[in-house]
Amino acid sequence: MSDQYWSQENIIGTGAGIGSSVKIVDNNTLVFGAFDNFIYALNSENGKISWKFKTNGPVYSTPAVDKNRIYAGSCDGFLYCIDHSGNFLWKFDSHGRIMNTSIICANGKILFGNDNGTFFALDQDGHLLWKFQAGDAIRTTPAVVNDKIIFGSHDRKMYCLNDRGQMKWKFETGGAMWTCPAITNPDGKLLWSINSQNIKQSDDFLVYFGCFDGGLYCIDQSGNFKWKFHTNGPNTSEPVFEDGRIYIGSSDGYLYAIDRLNRNLYWKYKTIGRIGHSSPVITKENIFICDFVIDETSTGGNLHCLNKDGELDWRFSTANAIVSTPLIHKNTVFFGSYDGFLYAISLKRRELLWKFRTLFEKINFDALTSVKHMELEEERSKNILTTWTPEISKQKPDGYEKQTLGYTANITMYGSSSGIEKFSYTDNRRKKGVYTDRSGYE
Repeated sequence: MSDQYWSQENIIGTGAGIGSSVKIVDNNTLVFGAFDNFIYALNSENGKISWKFKTNGPVYSTPAVDKNRIYAGSCDGFLYCIDHSGNFLWKFDSHGRIMNTSIICANGKILFGNDNGTFFALDQDGHLLWKFQAGDAIRTTPAVVNDKIIFGSHDRKMYCLNDRGQMKWKFETGGAMWTCPAITNPDGKLLWSINSQNIKQSDDFLVYFGCFDGGLYCIDQSGNFKWKFHTNGPNTSEPVFEDGRIYIGSSDGYLYAIDRLNRNLYWKYKTIGRIGHSSPVITKENIFICDFVIDETSTGGNLHCLNKDGELDWRFSTANAIVSTPLIHKNTVFFGSYDGFLYAISLKRRELLWKFRTLFEKINFDALTSVKHMELEEERSKNILTTWTPEISKQKPDGYEKQTLGYTANITMYGSSSGIEKFSYTDNRRKKGVYTDRSGYE
């Protein structure tokens, strides 16, 4: 990969951006990576830092937590193993930048890919078990079912390996892939997803994944094509399942709710910006998705909270892109932004509990270059496969379009703030009598 995402310029007054999703350790500690080269651990109750561990490159990938160890990949090419107190145990040199991919621990192996197109399997002491060479960068998080390991590459192929690293099959698409596959059995029971990483056994299964060619693909356990659903932009968001529906976000700025069997579109929700590799998170009542706005003149990011009909309940805005998947823990949603803050929002009170700012460093993520790279991949894909506008089987309102109030700078590392100026609520919730005792409506 020749594209360069890292600049030596720093914006004074902000911390380094966060592209990593958050993992929970020991039920009370949040762990994530940042572009200032650090892996952070915070107290989930108050946002105070427990420890930080420095690598020699930005930490874009999401760490893995397995027993008493944390595994994190860095753009310096190393996979780091540290304990729950942040003490260094070992590191493995992959000789290639470790970017979007999340590290996976499965069947006693540590699994990940790098930008040189190499997929690795290590033992828990950091020794190489085997490696597999794809044709281009690997930025997808692998999925595991039975003894099969499934992941995609920028070479436009989805690979299936056995647990010895031997290829069982490959499936060619029309574009690069950044998305983690979701796996179900034929009846729709979830076997693996980005938010559910417990290995299950099944003789027959289906693999669902998004692609830069605008497709949501379904293939079977042997790599045979089943069907494809088109959006109008690259799909780098991981598909998520609930009650027979597939939810996936697209760079065309829509979150789609699709019937698993007949591929009918229940609804689509319009966000403010693009949806990156943020995956939908589903609770009993709500669906959460993040977006980003990055161009030559503006930046921004939003966390959207929808009801199950695809209508906006509320939205929280930050000063820069949100591309990570939010974590919900103890009725609080945690997520990081390119503005350099990790946010904690109470779902019960709908208010900002605290935010943590990462450190000042000389190296930052050049997000505009990343977006231009994604647009280039999109154009390449369009030369192969045309896009198609899906028909909505039952029309639902698009997302709430009203702009939020302006961002108020706050560079306090710790502390509590209601952050009310960053929230916006729909008229639907006002009519239902929600939050009538609070100011801050738009």
